[in-house]
Amino acid sequence: MSIEIVILQIVTISCIAILLRSKKNQGWSFVAASILIIMAIGWGLKAQWTVGLVSLLWTIGIALPIFLMSQIAKLRSQEKYSPARQIANVVRLLHPRDGWWNYPQTLQALALAHQGNLNGALKLLEPMQSIDDYDGRLAIATIHSLQAKWYAYLNIAETQLTKAQRLDEASSAGLYLRSLGETRQLDQLLVAVRECHLRSGKTGNNALVLLSKLYAFAFTGQTREVKQLFNTGLKDYSSITKRFWIATSDWYAGSFEIANPEFQALKQFPSCELNSSLEWRSLQAPIRSFQLLNLESRSILQNLQRMQEEDLKYNPRNPTTIRQVPLTYAIVAVNCLVYALPFIIYYGVIRSDIIFNLQPPINSIVKGLLDIYDWGALVPDQLFSGAWWQPLTAMFLHDPSSIVHLLFNMLGLMIVGAFVESRLGTLRYGIAYFTSGIGSMILLAILSRMTGAGNMSAIGASGAIMGMIGVMAAIYWKGWRKGDLVAKQWLRSIGLIVILQTAFDAVNPNVSGVGHLGGLFIGALVGAGLLRNQD
Repeated sequence: MSIEIVILQIVTISCIAILLRSKKNQGWSFVAASILIIMAIGWGLKAQWTVGLVSLLWTIGIALPIFLMSQIAKLRSQEKYSPARQIANVVRLLHPRDGWWNYPQTLQALALAHQGNLNGALKLLEPMQSIDDYDGRLAIATIHSLQAKWYAYLNIAETQLTKAQRLDEASSAGLYLRSLGETRQLDQLLVAVRECHLRSGKTGNNALVLLSKLYAFAFTGQTREVKQLFNTGLKDYSSITKRFWIATSDWYAGSFEIANPEFQALKQFPSCELNSSLEWRSLQAPIRSFQLLNLESRSILQNLQRMQEEDLKYNPRNPTTIRQVPLTYAIVAVNCLVYALPFIIYYGVIRSDIIFNLQPPINSIVKGLLDIYDWGALVPDQLFSGAWWQPLTAMFLHDPSSIVHLLFNMLGLMIVGAFVESRLGTLRYGIAYFTSGIGSMILLAILSRMTGAGNMSAIGASGAIMGMIGVMAAIYWKGWRKGDLVAKQWLRSIGLIVILQTAFDAVNPNVSGVGHLGGLFIGALVGAGLLRNQD
């Protein structure tokens, strides 16, 4: 796999995703569309500048801003506002039309408020207030949040904001939902959360989905679900924020003896927003909020809980540990070791003349390992002449002329392999992985011999990794058949990945589309068999 093809593949997928998801962000849509047009022109002209120019534009206009925005979001969730502000000063230059120009000033205000300087924060925010632009609406939401003015913000949201602003914008929608919860309009809160989730299918605002779940669960006393969110999608939140919302969910669940001491302990921190929220909480009469919900709201809450359980079950982005997925980490380590082995032997043994001091048969073994690409790669004619080990050994070899092949395969394996192992268990995962990898190699060898290409050479873990995508598809298919909506959403994503991968395989002669598709279908079949008796 050449690095040029990898670059074009990443650029195309990311630009298409942005066009589908960022219809209202004109800057992002313009950049993505421009890059695709330039790439198409360059590809049509077979111009040598295509990859270089496209990769430069993509790095500056898309990759760098996305990375920086993710860092800003992470730092803000950790209440590290000053470093977030420094990064925001860069992002606003890259996308000035998408509501980022005054964002550094908002972060500066939040930093002051976090230190206890409310007047300083308000002095920065008040001149920025405006319903007509995103920065202005963010300032309005921040001012009301810092002072816990929930009723006042509800009045603004319901009389001055459009429905899209009230339910789609992260800042406005987030504070609108919280204001409903803080004022105990819980039925309205859950209806609004449901609508946010329905609209998120078009907006792709996953951050707002997670935040809306937090408010729905916390204000209805669902402590277990709140803790689950803080262990998964909201794991980057600061410990103080986590403590506040867990205590809030305990408080609304009726566990006042647990919540009240925690609220008292949190008062030691200087944050204006935290202390305003704690003061507001202290003025409210204790309730068990679930008892206030009508039948429709209880149904919505049950659906949210079910969706939360499904997300824990099907979301490959949920974190895993080495203890949970030991075989995945072991396979990655072996692939990296095998890739480095020839270099280690050549520079550490041959060039250092150590080989001459080794005794037989060790010196022969060392020389054999140096030639691993000669005897370990899959060559169909050699396989059918007795080199039975090649379908296995070829799975652990990657293009020695470019580390990109190895890096992308291992990155993919860490995502899809970890997910599959955490769902199937180590033994069944091993069966699926090696069956897919070896099976795809054998299938490739058979078809190559049939087409007269028996002397071709194939290496890489791609067939096995595509097999794991096939297992994922089997997992999602089974979940969809059971009625799990999250499984259905992820199955659609798998389908899109397969379509895009097949398209790129078709235009790249150095990539084995047969091996990829073979691994995919073998993995799907093996996965379906292994899942037959699994709940």
